[in-house]
Amino acid sequence: MTSSNNIKTSSEKKNPPPLTPDEYESLFREWIEKISHTREFNHALSILLPEIVEQVIKPWTGNHHVKQVVVRFINSMAKKSFDRSSKNIDQRGLMEIIKDPVELSTLVAAVPGIVDQLTELIAQLSKTVESLPVNDQERLIQNLIEGFNFKRNGEIFNRFICILNEIHASNPAFITNLFGSNITKWLEKVDFGELSEAVDYFAQDIETLSNQTLVAFFQFPGKLILLMSFLPISINLISKILHDTLKHFNTMAPDLACDVALSFLNEINGKTVAELVNQFNELVRKINTGSALLGEPGAPQFPHSISKLFESFMQAIDGDLLLKTKTGYFEIKDNAMKAYIDQLSKYHEEVLATYTFSTSGMNYRNELRLKILSIFDNISDEQLGDVIEKGFNNFNAQDYADVINYFFSFMNRILELKPQLLTALIQDFFNSLDIDEIENTVTGVLDLIGDEAKPLMKAVLPPIIEKVKEMIQ
Repeated sequence: MTSSNNIKTSSEKKNPPPLTPDEYESLFREWIEKISHTREFNHALSILLPEIVEQVIKPWTGNHHVKQVVVRFINSMAKKSFDRSSKNIDQRGLMEIIKDPVELSTLVAAVPGIVDQLTELIAQLSKTVESLPVNDQERLIQNLIEGFNFKRNGEIFNRFICILNEIHASNPAFITNLFGSNITKWLEKVDFGELSEAVDYFAQDIETLSNQTLVAFFQFPGKLILLMSFLPISINLISKILHDTLKHFNTMAPDLACDVALSFLNEINGKTVAELVNQFNELVRKINTGSALLGEPGAPQFPHSISKLFESFMQAIDGDLLLKTKTGYFEIKDNAMKAYIDQLSKYHEEVLATYTFSTSGMNYRNELRLKILSIFDNISDEQLGDVIEKGFNNFNAQDYADVINYFFSFMNRILELKPQLLTALIQDFFNSLDIDEIENTVTGVLDLIGDEAKPLMKAVLPPIIEKVKEMIQ
């Protein structure tokens, strides 16, 4: 793959130098002259000229006899000229000129100049419109919009869709036949190596352009701030549109709204979704298998690549900044929750509704757990035994034990290095407890459940106490 310097050099060699304004003007004049000799131009002029005579020249002649004679003579000569042009079989049409490779090459060379002239025309037009009074500007824009016949274009679109539907009804594979072979031919001819190289170059070029654009924006902070102000405006607009959309849906009767939702669900093909999940699972399995095949024995390749990725990430990340960012994130989250609670405290009904919702959520989760556990009642002992055996065999008890070992090892190191810190922490905790409130709560709860809990306590506590006595003897 060549470097960007080589690209610049090669492009300079391949691309001819840009044309001068005089050369563009010459090409533009040449094309205007060619178009003026086409059948289409003469036909358009034969329609336009009589209108000019009727609307402009005749009012100018008035009752002046000499002027009227001159105008009739000019009009007669023009009609004869148009008649000869229409009968001239050697006169070329506009499409014939465009199909001519030489003429088309000339047109392509003249395109930048033509676009430049059109751009200048539009710029001058916009300046003129800008200088008009507001009422005239409004009327001009309104006329332009009204000139776009939405009804007619809607009818054309409907007819086009109807035509496609009729074609599809008689030939369901019309789109496939139309584009399928062409896509194959396109893929055969496209050099994806060159395309990949071009994308690589464009990525670098676009990155440079993006950086230059940002530099230019930051040279004008006021404009950058105005640009950023579009974001909340866009969010507000999207929110308003969604609000209006949902508001219209909420005007439906409950049964109609539910029918719409059910129709949407009924259109979703569960089999297709399941096949998508199957393909994704198969891809994950293949990646896992391929990782083992590509890596060394006992050392799959995928973890090695992930390790290299995180190594480069950890080398480049600013740890202090990351820590400050995490702290700032939690502070912002904490402030947001405090602000929410402060506002919630002003509305007692909302507090009660939130509590009711929490208890209802607990009920829903318990019902879900109950349904899941009740499934085991329908599983045979043999199947349940196999599942439990596989589960216990896969359970790594040693890792859990190591977690506990490392935790207590860590705590012992704290006690050795900074015992006063843990001591102060424990003291602060227990000194902050309200012993009387805890005592009242425990006593009250035990008094409430005392009689009801006796059978459970008699069944559970004696064997526990006996086992504890055996362990400590």
